[in-house]
Amino acid sequence: MNFEELQKILASTGLDAEAISKAMSNFGITPNNMEKAQELLEQFGIKDIDQESIENMVKSFAEILPSEIKKQVCQLAFEFEKLYPDMPIPEEMKKMLESWN
Repeated sequence: MNFEELQKILASTGLDAEAISKAMSNFGITPNNMEKAQELLEQFGIKDIDQESIENMVKSFAEILPSEIKKQVCQLAFEFEKLYPDMPIPEEMKKMLESWN
């Protein structure tokens, strides 16, 4: 999986939720497959995931994503929380994410 390739494909979707979802699935990025998401984050330069980086990532996504994608991001964030139980999602962010679902 290559971040630049995925980025080009996502850019060509015109932010269509179904097309973005399909592109992400084709790359194996799903809430049930966190290994692929971790690979992507590493290519993006995020090797150590901490609370601040998760918050910043979610906030920047929130500005441009359609509602269907927000639901997927919500699921992904809660999967990260399961993987990193020592870094719980702050309550304020949890409320925002839950509003997306």
